[in-house]
Amino acid sequence: MRSAGRSCVLVAVVIVTVLAAGALGAQQRTPVTVMKLQGVGTPLGEVFGRISAVRELRDGRVIISDDEFTRLVVADFKSGAVQQIGRKGQGPGEYQQVARIWPLPGDSTLVKEPWGMRWLVLEGARVVATLGLAERVVTTAGMMPLQGSDTLGHVITTTFGLDARGAVSPDAPFALLRIDRRTLQVDTVARLQNAEMWRKKNGAVNEPSTVPAGPASGGARPRRYSIPLLVPDDVAVFADGWIAIARPDPYRVDWCPPRGSCAAGKVLSQERLPMTFREKQAYLAAARVEHQGPLTDKVEETFGWPSSIPPFASPSGLDGSAVLAMPDGRAMVSRLPTADARMNRYDIVTRSGVIAAQLQLPLNERVIGFGAKTIYIRRVDADGDQYLRRHAWP
Repeated sequence: MRSAGRSCVLVAVVIVTVLAAGALGAQQRTPVTVMKLQGVGTPLGEVFGRISAVRELRDGRVIISDDEFTRLVVADFKSGAVQQIGRKGQGPGEYQQVARIWPLPGDSTLVKEPWGMRWLVLEGARVVATLGLAERVVTTAGMMPLQGSDTLGHVITTTFGLDARGAVSPDAPFALLRIDRRTLQVDTVARLQNAEMWRKKNGAVNEPSTVPAGPASGGARPRRYSIPLLVPDDVAVFADGWIAIARPDPYRVDWCPPRGSCAAGKVLSQERLPMTFREKQAYLAAARVEHQGPLTDKVEETFGWPSSIPPFASPSGLDGSAVLAMPDGRAMVSRLPTADARMNRYDIVTRSGVIAAQLQLPLNERVIGFGAKTIYIRRVDADGDQYLRRHAWP
């Protein structure tokens, strides 16, 4: 029986030394506060398929996006009540997909079908507008998932990279675009390395899965599973218009102001651990805890491994980023578990490009979002069901 009345606080438990970038990119040892959550927080009893995002309203209720069950709900942590918002469909106030959701000014929220041309605008927990192909802002933003919104009237999205002939190419960087919702002015903020570019650079070669053979071919062949490591340049958008871009090669966080050019962040780590057999086992074990990734725990049944361990990877699901915008203006980057760090670690990076702290959670728990003074944790149980709880922050 869960106790919904208990709360918990975030505490710094130890100071450790990690590799960070010093002057001129040289590595130096910098003390970083390691933080852990204590207690049970305030749990919500509802079962979810896969929680994509949360949006805390001013009255403390929370909008929750569940992309596996294709639903939006509003939850009251005080009473435990959960109520669906809209429904699956193609009419007004309906949706075919849900994923990340974006705060607009006040208590408004923007919901975009991640790979569709339908936007919903919510006021509180009520759908007040459904935008489609008739709206120029929708067609200007296009099919790609949004990367975020700000209180200055912008939405942030990406577009596929083009080669020299103007054709879409997996070898060309994506463009990160800032769109003014009122004037429809489009500005290119930065170029982003996409996941396929990273895979090719790091030797993660794809090959077709082997399917069981029929009797005429002499029996079944073992199935092989592709490793779903996606390591693009990931993005977080802040309410004040700033944008953080986490880049894996080398690991750093670039910062882009609402106007003007982006500034390259300091190198946070140049460590490139090889993807050894032991590291592959650790990755499969972590994926199994969260019920993600290949349906095997045997390394020999997998393919598509990179040559080295990336600093971070995009979470699985319809839409996601390894970077979260914190309410205090810092960026939180989800690090990839390793054989020697079998946990979910989150680097907290300041706008001056320094890792100020690191939050550590068990493998079955992930940070899914923030409120004004709260942090939301998604927990996966042994059956793969997901639950949400709320903690005080900081």
